[in-house]
Amino acid sequence: MQDKLQDKLTPLTEQREAFLLDYQWQSVYAQLNPNKQEIYDHLAKLEKENRPRRQSVQDNLNRLRCERVLDVITERNFHEIIKQAPAEKAQALLERYERERERERLRTFQRGR
Repeated sequence: MQDKLQDKLTPLTEQREAFLLDYQWQSVYAQLNPNKQEIYDHLAKLEKENRPRRQSVQDNLNRLRCERVLDVITERNFHEIIKQAPAEKAQALLERYERERERERLRTFQRGR
């Protein structure tokens, strides 16, 4: 019984991972797009239009958890995105990644004082 359930779960898990990688790939590329502010403004407008007026605390918590899963790119997914990217975008992503790491090091150092 458990083996049958696992057999059904495996393709769903793989599909979820593929969708997550695709979302993160699109998100990373949107950050490099010269029209990124326009894209983010449009997304914010769509989110505001589609969000129900009243949400329970549990609904808000679930939404925040989902956003966290979508927005936190794993090291493995980042390397997969880099692998699929054209050379100039891959370089831009790596440079951005290094800048973010340096900012995080500085924040950590400043907190330690």
